[in-house]
Order: sequence, then C-alpha cells, then structure tokens
Amino acid sequence: MDLILVVLQVLVLLGIGCIFLFRRYLFSYSIEKGKNLATKEDVEEITRKVEEVKSEYMAETERLKVDLSVLSRKHSILLDEKIRVFKKIQKRLVEFKKYCEAALGSYDDRGEFPHILNHCHRI
Repeated sequence: MDLILVVLQVLVLLGIGCIFLFRRYLFSYSIEKGKNLATKEDVEEITRKVEEVKSEYMAETERLKVDLSVLSRKHSILLDEKIRVFKKIQKRLVEFKKYCEAALGSYDDRGEFPHILNHCHRI
C-alpha cells in the first residue's frame, strides 16, 4: 500500500509539474497569440487605409484623365477651326491680290502700285 501511495504522490507531483510547465507554455502562447492578433488587426487597419487612399488616388486620376481628354478634344477642334479660317483668309488674300494686280496694273520700280501712290498723295 505504501508503494501505491508513493507512486500516486510521484504521479501527482509529475502532474503538478506538468501543469506548471503547461501553464507557462500556455501563458507565453497566449501572450504571443495576443501580439499576433494585435498585429493582424493593425495590418488590417493599415491595409484598409492604404486601399482607401489608393481608391481615392485612382478616382482622382480617372477624373483628371477625363478632364484632360475633354481639354485635348477642345484644343483639337479649335486648331481645326483655326486652320480652316486661315486657309479661307489665305484664299481671300490671294484673290484680293489678283484683283488688285488686275485692276491697278504692274508694280513700279519701288515695288509699289503707282496708282495707289498717286491716290495716297492726293489724300
């Protein structure tokens, strides 16, 4: 009977020792688990903030692209209109030059129309 009590006491002591070791392991495990959970929450929050900023940046970039496209189209239309008007002016100036040459004759030696000079001197 004494042997059984001794064996039981040894088992109880081993059990208590294991509980203390397990408790220490469990305590450090729970601390590490808490750190990991806090880190995970921090990472999730940081990721959410980064995604928000990225989303805002992309939306702003798309808005600027649209604005730039509209502005580019306006400038293209304006340039086309300027070219059309300048060609029209050039054509009219050529026609006017031909009319003046036909109506007044040739240039004098100074490169001016003599009839115009006489007219200008009278005024």
